[in-house]
Amino acid sequence: MNVARSTLLVSWPGEAFPEFVAWLVRDNPVPVGSVLLTGTGLVPPDDFTLRPGHVVGIHVPEIGTLTNPVVCAGDLFVRSSR
Repeated sequence: MNVARSTLLVSWPGEAFPEFVAWLVRDNPVPVGSVLLTGTGLVPPDDFTLRPGHVVGIHVPEIGTLTNPVVCAGDLFVRSSR
């Protein structure tokens, strides 16, 4: 079984965050109520592809593990016979 594993540290140094926000809004309009999302740090290798039957999981020690099966999107829809 092929397994792609990554570990991501999600802490942010407090003093760096205001500098990051200042850089972001310098040349970009940011309406009141906007949410800053920094994206993902988990990028599998180029030769890795998810296929039906694979299971994707994420573990957070303080919360637990969430797993989801990979399925083909076309298999999620019921086809009618018109």
